[in-house]
Amino acid sequence: ERLAQEQAAEKLRAEYQQSLSQAQADRSRIMEEAARKQAELEAGYRQKQLSLEQDKAAALAQLDALRRAQEKENLVMDQFLSFYRDVKDEIAAGRPDAAASVLARFRSYLDDPSVAVLPAISRRRPVEIFLIGSLEEIAKARATAAADSVASQSLVASAGLVAAVAGLVQEGEAAFADKEYARAREIYLSALAKIPAVQTGID
Repeated sequence: ERLAQEQAAEKLRAEYQQSLSQAQADRSRIMEEAARKQAELEAGYRQKQLSLEQDKAAALAQLDALRRAQEKENLVMDQFLSFYRDVKDEIAAGRPDAAASVLARFRSYLDDPSVAVLPAISRRRPVEIFLIGSLEEIAKARATAAADSVASQSLVASAGLVAAVAGLVQEGEAAFADKEYARAREIYLSALAKIPAVQTGID
């Protein structure tokens, strides 16, 4: 039975690492696309200032819509991080049932139409669903490994790394929103560097 649990944990680790790598690649692409779109809008706005006032108003409206969408997405990402932190804390405290309850609320929040409609969230949804499922498996394993201190510590570390990577990604997004692109890239690479540590935490 222990061998089966170890094999399941190894499979989960491999899938989780692959998903995180894909998520980071997707995020890099999304950031580049957003930068390109915003640059195009700003360039268009400068050009339209020289032409019709109506075109200027339209460009301003587009920029405002982009800003409001980014603000909404940032709020949603903050809530995601809050869920990740709560799950990590519940698992660390030895309360897998409470962690499962937080994850259930996370799923409900992700299904909220006002959240699901956001472009960045829509693209990330499969990754978030996978990460939630992974944390649910960690919570279940935490319950069965309660008597094994070494296994428990590894599972707690794995949950903590999920929150740590999510936190770095959020910090990178904030830097990107402030147009600090070099700093955003630096933070993003730091998040990628933590992926090998996930394996250490689960092994």
